[in-house]
Amino acid sequence: MRRKEGAYINKSLLTLGTVISRLSSGHPTETSPTPYSTPTTTNTNHIPYRDSKLTRLLQPSLSGGGYITILATICGGKSFSSETLSTLQFAKRAKKIPAKAVQMASFLDGDHPELQRMIDEYKAQIEALKHQLMEAQARQANVEEMDSLTVQREQLNNRIERLSVLALAAGDSRNPIVQQVYPRFTISLIYRLSQR
Repeated sequence: MRRKEGAYINKSLLTLGTVISRLSSGHPTETSPTPYSTPTTTNTNHIPYRDSKLTRLLQPSLSGGGYITILATICGGKSFSSETLSTLQFAKRAKKIPAKAVQMASFLDGDHPELQRMIDEYKAQIEALKHQLMEAQARQANVEEMDSLTVQREQLNNRIERLSVLALAAGDSRNPIVQQVYPRFTISLIYRLSQR
């Protein structure tokens, strides 16, 4: 399994080297390379992106549509001189890959009246939605305030009723406290019955 895995790695690296050597050779192509497409040229200029998964994954980067960075590591020992030499040659070839990266132009920089009109419409819709949200929050606050006042009124009415009952139970109708509380109790009772 390790031998098989090593064979796959070597094949990928060999294909990557072939792709980079073809790209750096400077042969003119009929069409400029684009990501995920191979240039339509003669067989001598064919770039084998599909020969390995590694080059297939790196095709958009290697096709010249962007700036790429390749880090080549070497060892200074004498026993690794051949690997160091081949790595340096690989890096030299990779350095010659033509890059045609251009900065994306912003749509807002140029004259695009249709796009500007759509942006203005979206901004107006956002402002209208914000206004509607503020109105809904204000209405909700008013409803909550009314609910709070209704609860307070009910609590006060219940307290008046309890006090009225206590006053009636504590004395007779000739008691001045009872004479003051009794009409309120009657009005409150009539009001509650009318609400039902």
